[in-house]
Formats: sequence, structure tokens, C-alpha cells
Amino acid sequence: MAVDSSLIKGLTEPLILHLIAKKPYYGYELSSTVSEISNGKFIWREGYLYPCLKRMEKRGLLVSEWQISDDGKKRKYYSITDEGVTFLEEKRSDWLELSEAALSIFNS
Repeated sequence: MAVDSSLIKGLTEPLILHLIAKKPYYGYELSSTVSEISNGKFIWREGYLYPCLKRMEKRGLLVSEWQISDDGKKRKYYSITDEGVTFLEEKRSDWLELSEAALSIFNS
């Protein structure tokens, strides 16, 4: 069962940047990786993920480049920018602080 999208809306961009900071990804690979790592809790469909990537690129958080993948297919790979790294650091800190506070409340 996927997590309610209203709960993850603000977390999507930091998660994308976190993964892309490790290596360039193309859209489907990114979606598959997130689903796998989260045990199916995060499911990003094309109609959600690609507009998000485009907005992030427009804001200067990501850059994209068409490349030929190992299997010979032409794919658009996304990489993080310096602005993306700064944004990720800020949002990661915010989310960790918020999640600690929420867990404190839930565990009280």
C-alpha cells in the first residue's frame, strides 16, 4: 500500500535530490529505485514524477542530459546542481527535525 500522497508531497523533491546526488538517474530508474527502497510505500507515476523533475530543473536544482544507456536506449539523465545540493541540505535538516518532533508526539 502506497503512502497518502498528501503526506509525501513536500518530501518528494528532497528524496529525488538525495538519490540523484549519489549518481545520475533517468526517470523510470528513479521511480523504480524509490519504490524498491521504500518497499512500495512511495510510488511515483509518470504523471507525477516527470512534471516534478521538469519544475526542479527549471528552478536550477537539477540539470538533464540525453545519454545512451548501457542497453543502447536514449534516456534523459538528471544530475544535481550546486543549488540542488544546498536545497537538499536545508530540506534534509528540516525533515529530520520535523520527523523527530512528530515521533516524540506519537511516542508520548
